[in-house]
Amino acid sequence: MLMAAHKNKTGPVWVIAKQIDCRLLAVSTQLVGQARKLADELHTSVQTILLGDDIQRQAQALISAGADWVYLGDAPELAF
Repeated sequence: MLMAAHKNKTGPVWVIAKQIDCRLLAVSTQLVGQARKLADELHTSVQTILLGDDIQRQAQALISAGADWVYLGDAPELAF
């Protein structure tokens, strides 16, 4: 009897992170941590979106919290 290998049919777990004045909100890292647990159960990745200006440091914090990918919208026009 042949059995097919288990294939992941689940897409990534997405988190939209929020920052104000270049400060990442604590809820964003908490959500990434919970997303990491779910992604591990589903054998998938955590992908995060972060918008703002001069936010490289915040992106690193999201990776440290468990994000596999952080997509940045980094531009002065996105400062808030």
